[in-house]
Amino acid sequence: MPIKAFFLDFYGTVVHEDGQVISYICNKIKKSCGTNASPAEIGAYWWHKFSEHVNQSYGDNFKTQRTLETLSLKSTLDHFGSSLNETELSDLMFQHWRTSPLFDDAKVF
Repeated sequence: MPIKAFFLDFYGTVVHEDGQVISYICNKIKKSCGTNASPAEIGAYWWHKFSEHVNQSYGDNFKTQRTLETLSLKSTLDHFGSSLNETELSDLMFQHWRTSPLFDDAKVF
């Protein structure tokens, strides 16, 4: 029987994770608000808010990952007192998701 489909862990397996763009965004947030928090602390807060949104997003409360990303960024910006625009930052994430670079060994795959 021919294989009709297969499932694989895409990010971190076939393409690079989003660590570089997340680091860039966290540094932008830090510079925009003068917080004493490190970029890692900003990223941890952001991930916590994103996870909360994901855990609440089902059934009638379902929202897309992109919407959840924007909501978590808005919460993060508000928490750290940044005036940056969450939609513009989310667009950076979305661009990465759409154009994540392949790992060299995935090209053969």
